Amino acid sequence: ALAAGTTSERSAGARGEPAAAPAPAVEAAEGAALLDEEPGEGAALRAPDFSGLSMGEALALARRLRLAIEVVGSGLAVRQEPPPGEPLQSNPCRVTFAPPG
Repeated sequence: ALAAGTTSERSAGARGEPAAAPAPAVEAAEGAALLDEEPGEGAALRAPDFSGLSMGEALALARRLRLAIEVVGSGLAVRQEPPPGEPLQSNPCRVTFAPPG
């Protein structure tokens, strides 16, 4: 059931209203890969910061960014190549995990 004053996407679309635009997939605060200039020729995609993330969290972040990563070990992310903020190359980002503690 919907609360008073709300509509579902289905009912909004049925009346011909455009569906709301989806939220951005990832925000910079979530460790997103960042562009060092406007998208286009010469823009360099930067590595996100996987530090301290579980393997599941790191894989989810990589999936949202459409970034290929190679995982090594288990536990929490303790190292990555390239380091956070460095330009990403065509190779996958390598993230090393170690048990917490």
